[in-house]
Amino acid sequence: MIRRLLPALVLLTACGTPSTASTTDPKALLETWRDAMLRQASVRVDVESREEEPAPARTTWTGVLHTATTGFLGTTLDSDITVRSESRFGPHGYHVVKFDRGTETYVEHDRVRLPAGKKYVKFDFGQQVMWMWTLESEISIGTRDVHPSSLFGDLDGDTLRLVEASDGRYVLTSGQAVESNPSTASGVTLTVWVDDENRVTRAEQVSHDSFGRPHWKTTALSEWGTAPPVARPSPDQVAALTEATWSER
Repeated sequence: MIRRLLPALVLLTACGTPSTASTTDPKALLETWRDAMLRQASVRVDVESREEEPAPARTTWTGVLHTATTGFLGTTLDSDITVRSESRFGPHGYHVVKFDRGTETYVEHDRVRLPAGKKYVKFDFGQQVMWMWTLESEISIGTRDVHPSSLFGDLDGDTLRLVEASDGRYVLTSGQAVESNPSTASGVTLTVWVDDENRVTRAEQVSHDSFGRPHWKTTALSEWGTAPPVARPSPDQVAALTEATWSER
């Protein structure tokens, strides 16, 4: 059975931090990097995913995450993420600001129509508004790859290999990944750069689907532990859910 290295939150226990990993053990390396990142209170993210076949497509994610450093490490507390995509279906994008584990959410979306002068709609999770729940699902799925714990999610643990390591730069490969990401069906190469504290600063992934078509994903991570606080939208820019309407394409 194929075993995927799934993104995971880490529960802080009395066992403490794993010891420094040997550079010849790829699984230990991933655990060391993941643990170092999840113990940071904040990070700035800049992610790009693109492909040229069967049709050109590109998506970017930019913003800031503030995460838990006790209990379940890495749980997103506050976040400010902008997503933009271009494909044969046209441009698409949204900006989402979340506080307190998403219980307070503000969204700017290209299919949500707002009153003049308003920029965001504030979600009201007590309302049975179908389009809000559809949009919440889209956002949850569309932003999950932003979290640093997702960096290694496309690597197959059974075929994982470390093929190069030098001066904070590591090249890892794995074979066919799980069916949930068909763009990795023909294998993955992941190049990772880490700082002196084992925090990933850049990752470049190249994978191929079952037809041999390449897919690229680049992640830049900066301001570890020093990213600015997430700012609430100005109240005069926020519309209530009842003031917003959903626009079909």
